[in-house]
Amino acid sequence: MGVSIEFAPEAGRDVTEAAAWYEGRALGLGDAFLSSLDATLQNMRRNPKAFPLFYESYRRAFVRRFPYCVFFELAGASIKIYSVAHTSRHPSIVLERLP
Repeated sequence: MGVSIEFAPEAGRDVTEAAAWYEGRALGLGDAFLSSLDATLQNMRRNPKAFPLFYESYRRAFVRRFPYCVFFELAGASIKIYSVAHTSRHPSIVLERLP
C-alpha cells in the first residue's frame, strides 16, 4: 500500500504551467509531460524513501524524459509536494517554498 500525495498550491501551478508550455511547443507534448510526471508520482508513492534527501527532510525526484524535479516531504502516510521545478532553476527558489 502506498502513501497519499498532496500538492501545495504553488506546485499545482508549476505543473499546469509546465504542461501548457510543452503543449504550446508540440501537440501532445504537454500530455507526455503529465504522463512522465504521473509515473514519477507513482514511484514516489510506492517507495518515497528511495529518493535522496535534498535538504533536511525534503527529497527530490527527477521526472524521466523532462528536465524537471519534484521536491517533496514524507510526513507519515502522506507526501507533500512543494515544487515541480525545471532543473535549470536555482535551488534557492525551491528552498523559499519549503516550510
